[in-house]
Amino acid sequence: IAIMVLAAFACVLYIGFDAVYERMATLHELDPVQSGRLQILRNVIAAWGQFPLFGTGLGTHSVVYPMFNTLTTSALASHAENEYAQVLEETGIMGLLLLFVFIAFVGKAFIYSIQNKHDTINVAAYGLAFGLLAVMIHSFSDFGQHIPANAFLSAIFCALLLRMGTTTSAVNPNQEMMINSVSFVRRVVSVICLMLVMSLWGMFIFQANKARIADEFWTKSLNMEVYFDQVAWQGTNPQYVELLKSAETASDYQPANVRYRHWLNVYRWRSISRQTDPNTGEVILSPKGIQTTLRIVSEFKNACVVCPTFGPTYCVLGQLEAMVLGDPNGLQHIDVGYRLAPCDPTVCLISGSVDAQQGNYRTAFSKLKRAVQLNSDCFQEAAVVCLQRINDPNDVLALAGNNLSLLNSAAALISEYEGKDGSPETLAKADEALAKVKVLLEKRSQQADAPADIFASLGAVYWRNQDLDRAVDLYRKALIKDYSQTPWRYKLAQILAEQGRFDEAIHEAKICLRLDSEFYAAKRLIEDISVKEPESEVVQQ
Repeated sequence: IAIMVLAAFACVLYIGFDAVYERMATLHELDPVQSGRLQILRNVIAAWGQFPLFGTGLGTHSVVYPMFNTLTTSALASHAENEYAQVLEETGIMGLLLLFVFIAFVGKAFIYSIQNKHDTINVAAYGLAFGLLAVMIHSFSDFGQHIPANAFLSAIFCALLLRMGTTTSAVNPNQEMMINSVSFVRRVVSVICLMLVMSLWGMFIFQANKARIADEFWTKSLNMEVYFDQVAWQGTNPQYVELLKSAETASDYQPANVRYRHWLNVYRWRSISRQTDPNTGEVILSPKGIQTTLRIVSEFKNACVVCPTFGPTYCVLGQLEAMVLGDPNGLQHIDVGYRLAPCDPTVCLISGSVDAQQGNYRTAFSKLKRAVQLNSDCFQEAAVVCLQRINDPNDVLALAGNNLSLLNSAAALISEYEGKDGSPETLAKADEALAKVKVLLEKRSQQADAPADIFASLGAVYWRNQDLDRAVDLYRKALIKDYSQTPWRYKLAQILAEQGRFDEAIHEAKICLRLDSEFYAAKRLIEDISVKEPESEVVQQ
């Protein structure tokens, strides 16, 4: 056994050491209390406390657990990290007791098998039992039995142990007589049971194949969604037709899958909400669009019937009702959606925006903060709500936290907001917020391992403060660390042009073109500088 362990370890070192090292290197990022399996277990126990006797139902963990999730991530919501806890959650105390009864039957069969000295094949019971024991121990910290291959193998091991525990080769004088006296009825019942089991297996295979087909179409929809995100959902009609067709096909194959239903209707809304008012940003809908929205709302309500605990559906339903159709019930649906899915970033963002609109600023900020913690992509929208509704630039900094990339975005948003609202109070708050960004970036830039984007972000801050010399130095430091960043180099060229250092600006713009020949902004900058240079010579003369 020791040789086998050493051989396996050597294979891991030779074949997969990099993958193992990268996986182990992430352990220091986990907070053992807030992000560990112990906290997930506590959340699952809290869910069981609401449904103690019979649980929430098999397979419902992923749509019930979110309302009890206290973590700042939704990555582990699909399964509990403990099979016994998930059994308790989904089937209650009755289901857990049945599990232990089943384990007792298998254990009893194992004891009978090893006590049988007549059949040498029963020695295999040791291997089967130790294999099941390993799985049972591992199930305390993982959800391996939800993987079909593991579940089938465990079922086969249990069946073999049960069979070996009921057979014996000891001499029995009445055995031949008992075999010959098997009744015709018993044979018929056995055949019927076999046919029933085969029919059930056929149904399972048929449903599994439908799930496979649905997943293929859904994967296609997700791949297209990546493109739509890049173009801010301003796709063409044929592109939306293809997206909706794939999502509809997936939903038709799996009508009970609430996620398919939910995102299908989100895509439908996206397809009719592409036209917005350039001044207010509100969606412009034609009478036909209003009718389509009513149908989408109806589909969302049907999805709520399919799965009454899926929070995102309630939230989007309420958003359409309240903000598009003017239905006051929408606010209640948004509140229900947040209580069902407080770990969903979109739900937190929508609920926080509604609270800010109603004047509940502190509650709104806590929800917006949670949305950013769950998904940093929500920062832009959350920051806009803080600036426009809560009217406090310092809250934007609080949303960014110590994330330097978000701090840079915060500085840009605050500067833009400062220009739109020129009141003394607003200007003071904006200056204070920008000063905080500057201090944090300065502190980080002085560290030996400061990355290139820190210098670029700090350079942008100095440029906004009109300290152009310092901004040029910082952008040059950033480009020394990362030569290929054409946006930074273009910004450096712009600042140099503002200073009247046209030759240096043209030089940097030309480097941009060498790195990216299609960088039209750099071409335009060179053209503009070429026009300005003769003018400056005339002025000097």
